[in-house]
Amino acid sequence: MPFKLKQIKLNEIKSEDRFREDLGDIHELAENIREKGVITPITVDEDMNLVAGGRRVTAARLADLKTIPAVIRKIEGPQDAREIELFENIHRKDMNWSERSLLEYEIYCLESSKNPKWNKSKQAEMLSVSHTSVGRHITLAVALQIVPELVNCKTEEEAWKKWHGVKEQLAIAELSRRITYNMEGGASAEEAADKAAEGAKPKEYTKKERLDQQSQAAVRFADGAYIVGDTLELIKKVKSKCCHFAEVDPPYGIKLQKQRGRVADQHTLDAYNEISAVDYPAFLQQTAVGVYEALVDKAFCVWWFGPTWYDQVRKALGMAGFKIADIPAIWYKGQIGQTNSPETHLANSYEMFFVCRKGAPALNKRGRSNVFHFDPVPPRQKVHPTERPIELMEEILATFTYPNSRILVPFLGSGVTLRAIYKNQLKGFGWDLSEHSRNLYLEKVLEDVETEKRAAEAVEAREKSGRTRGQPDQED
Repeated sequence: MPFKLKQIKLNEIKSEDRFREDLGDIHELAENIREKGVITPITVDEDMNLVAGGRRVTAARLADLKTIPAVIRKIEGPQDAREIELFENIHRKDMNWSERSLLEYEIYCLESSKNPKWNKSKQAEMLSVSHTSVGRHITLAVALQIVPELVNCKTEEEAWKKWHGVKEQLAIAELSRRITYNMEGGASAEEAADKAAEGAKPKEYTKKERLDQQSQAAVRFADGAYIVGDTLELIKKVKSKCCHFAEVDPPYGIKLQKQRGRVADQHTLDAYNEISAVDYPAFLQQTAVGVYEALVDKAFCVWWFGPTWYDQVRKALGMAGFKIADIPAIWYKGQIGQTNSPETHLANSYEMFFVCRKGAPALNKRGRSNVFHFDPVPPRQKVHPTERPIELMEEILATFTYPNSRILVPFLGSGVTLRAIYKNQLKGFGWDLSEHSRNLYLEKVLEDVETEKRAAEAVEAREKSGRTRGQPDQED
C-alpha cells in the first residue's frame, strides 16, 4: 500500500470522530516530546484526517510543536481507517507499571555499575523519557522490594499513593531493626557524628556479608548525623574550630507558606520553617557567628541566600569575620525555569550562594568555574521544598573539601547534603527542627542503600558470568 513520510503542520490535521477518549498521562508525554520530539510518526490520510496517533498529536500540541512526523497513506474508505485505528491500539501490550519500574531500575543499576557518574538525568535522556518518570519508577522498584504487596495495585498511581502512605513508618521500623550502634550519652554533636561515621566505614568482609554490612553502616551514619533540634541553640554547644567546611541553607525570610496554592511542590511546605522579616537580621548574625566559630582557621563556607536579603546576608557574614567573593556562585538549573506568574515574570533558572572564606583555604578543584549546572529535583520527588540534587551537593563537596573533612550543615532540610557526605566517605552532622523531615531523609537513605546493593549485585553477577564463559570446556 503506497505511503510517504514527511513533516506536516499540526494545525492542518483533522482529528474528529476518534474512538479513543482516554489519553492516559498526556502531560508526561508532552514533557517528553518537548525534550526529545516525536519519535514515532503518526498516520494520516491524503486529506490530513488523523488515522493513528491521537495521543502524540494531543501531546505535541501541548508541547507547542508546529509540525509532526507523519506517514501519509491512501485509505480505502472509512472501514480501512477504523481498522487501522483499532489495530494500532489492540495489537500492542504495554508493560504493567511494576514490570516497567523493575526493568528501569535494573537498567539504572547496570549503568551505574559501569559508570559511577550515571544518574537519573542520563537515564532519562537515554530512554527518551522525563527525569520525573525515571525517578518515580526507580522509587517504585525499591518500594516493591520493601513492600512486595504493592504489586497487587492495579495502577502506578495507586501504588505510588499506597507507598507514600506507609514509607515513613517503614523507614523508622527498618532503622530500629538495623541499627545496633548506640551513641554515648553526653557526647557532643561532632563527637557523636564522628563515631557514627567511624561505624559507617566499610570493613573487610566476605562477599556474602559485605552488602548487608554496608547497609547497616549507612543507616548508622544517617541516624547519628541528622539531629532534630534548634540550630541557634545547638550551634552554641559545638566545639570551636572543629569543622572543615560548612554548607548553610537557612530559611530565606520569605512568606513561602502564602504561596501554598501556587507552588508545584506544595505537599512539602509543611517541612519549611520560616523566620519573620523582623527577626531575620538577628537570625542571620547569630547563625553566621556560630558557623564561623565552628570552622577551623582555614575553611570555606557555602551560604545560600534569597536575593531579597542580599545586602543583609553579606553584611552579617562580613561582621562574623568571613571574606566573601565579590561575585556569588550560581547553581544553574537549565533552560526550564520556575515562576508563579508566567504572564508577567521571567522564569527563574538559577539560585545563588556566597563562597565565604575563613583565613586562606585552598580549593580542592582549583580554577573551577563559579557556575554549577545540574538539573533540579522534580517537584513530585522532593521531600522538602528547598531540596537540591545530590549530584550538585557532591560537586560542591568535591570542590571545597578534602578527604576526612568534617562538614557542618546547620539547616539539614531534606538531608541531601548528608547523603552526599556519606557517599564521599566524609564526616558530617547538622540539625533541623522537623522530625518529619528527618524521617523522610531516612527513607531516602534506605533507598540509596537498596540502589547501591542492586548495583553491586549486578556487578558481581556480570563478573561471575564472565568467569563462567571464560572457563575452558572440561573433558569427560
